[in-house]
Amino acid sequence: LHFLEIDTPTATALVIEHHYLHRECPISWAWGIKDERGEVLGVLTVGKMQSWTVRASLVGEDAATSKLDPTARSNDVWELNRLWLSDSLPVFEVPGVDRKTGKPVVHRHGVESQFIGWCLRQLKKEYPNIILVSYADGSKDHIGYVYQATNWIYTSQSMAFNDICVEGYTDYRSVPQELRGGYAYACEEHGKFSTPYIPLPYPPTTPCGECGNPARMLNCRSWAIQDYVTDKDGTRLKVSRAQRSPKHRYVWFGNPEDKHLLKGKWAPKPYPKVAAKQVVEN
Repeated sequence: LHFLEIDTPTATALVIEHHYLHRECPISWAWGIKDERGEVLGVLTVGKMQSWTVRASLVGEDAATSKLDPTARSNDVWELNRLWLSDSLPVFEVPGVDRKTGKPVVHRHGVESQFIGWCLRQLKKEYPNIILVSYADGSKDHIGYVYQATNWIYTSQSMAFNDICVEGYTDYRSVPQELRGGYAYACEEHGKFSTPYIPLPYPPTTPCGECGNPARMLNCRSWAIQDYVTDKDGTRLKVSRAQRSPKHRYVWFGNPEDKHLLKGKWAPKPYPKVAAKQVVEN
């Protein structure tokens, strides 16, 4: 077996075929595990996080203002968004000593932690100050042991909230930017209104279509305040909400000195031993 960088089309095809979500994701870096026959038996991908709010929150920045600052640390936050390893990969037996009893034992190790560690070292060479977030899905009984084995920091489970869904799309990640629209704005007199999608940055204020007075930018996209969106063919698509599955949240720093950024709801916590469970608020 050997580890190597793989191209985005190859990684995307592997992710769609083998990862439990069976859908593509943003990919900026991808690595694989190849056997002696040339078959790829594992893949790890890193891409830009969809939520700027999460990126800014992790490093203690304001989401609205950090978008306009090219030096903001939220620009360094990325996501390890897919990890798949074939069940056919070998497990190695390594002799060791039981920490509690002092007796000889045989530890069984898979290649998962070796592969992740190798990928992180490659990424750090290219991007020394990168910050990664990754999630262990509680709905699949994932705990995140592989992140624990590679010294990620556990920061509690992700907050319970609903994802925006658009009729005809499998989930929010697959919805095109044009359907999500631009950022929503609020006029003091006429309330919230939507804007069409444009590339970043968005102005902090824009004239209200009703009165022309400056309206402030909200921390959400237009689809978040709409019941329907319209595609390029003029078809109206219903917008709804679906509860997101609970996930344990892990963080890794390319530069260990950046660990001081974890405060508040991102403060480090002991590693979990059971899968994340949905929190029902009264």
